[in-house]
Amino acid sequence: MSNSPPPASPRDLRRRVRIETPENVVLDLEIAGLGSRALAALIDSVILAAWMIAVMLLSRLVGTMTGGGTWLAAATILILFGSTFGYFIVYEGFGRGQTPGKRIIGIRVVQGTGHPLTAGAAVIRNLLRIADLFPPPSYLVGALFVAFHPQGKRLGDLVAGSIVVRDRPEETGPSEDVAPVLENDREPDAPEMSDEEFALLRQFHERVTGLDPDVRTRLAAQLAARLSDSTTPSPQDDLAVLHTLYAQELGRRRGRLATRGAARSRGAMAERFAARKAVR
Repeated sequence: MSNSPPPASPRDLRRRVRIETPENVVLDLEIAGLGSRALAALIDSVILAAWMIAVMLLSRLVGTMTGGGTWLAAATILILFGSTFGYFIVYEGFGRGQTPGKRIIGIRVVQGTGHPLTAGAAVIRNLLRIADLFPPPSYLVGALFVAFHPQGKRLGDLVAGSIVVRDRPEETGPSEDVAPVLENDREPDAPEMSDEEFALLRQFHERVTGLDPDVRTRLAAQLAARLSDSTTPSPQDDLAVLHTLYAQELGRRRGRLATRGAARSRGAMAERFAARKAVR
């Protein structure tokens, strides 16, 4: 029998960021690495270079036909200069944070809060792109920021408050250890708890294992009495009751009825969004 130790599991070097929204929904995002961002930038550079070559060829053709002039040279320079920044600003600001290169690689730019990138933030982060080019023509400064910043932010991201994340992350397993319950194998009803009640139940669920046993028992009894609509004693203990309530309400908030009619709430909308993101 060999006494050699078992092989060590490979270390996960991916950088992640957990963002808690005002609706108490935690988004687990994977930071895009330097390699994927560099490859996306290379693809965008090829597309942009092809566009610039086409503009210069068209400008030369127009100049040959019309005799050229200062106006044509000025217009060509203006188009080329505007394309350098406009390409990224337009695609990121109005294309859900993705240029063609980012879309191919599977990454996107989002706000630091997890929300979609705004047009204003896209303008700010890309106007500062020139600072990342030093020493020209390389992206040395930007690459150093991405490599060493905990969230992979370059200078433009720091000023604009944005981050670049993977749009199609590898499967990392469910973030919940409780499966949402589908009541009677049908579409769950609308949420029954308020956002504040569900946030309180979620916080207890996430921290229950780290609580002192006496404190856990006391809090479980208080929460079960507050959240359970039954006036008769349950054959289950309070922890089991809370576990069931949490799973049922989680199923309701991730169902299609969670964002309709009177049941519509910010918390339910965020929970529904998180569920759709997890499935994708």
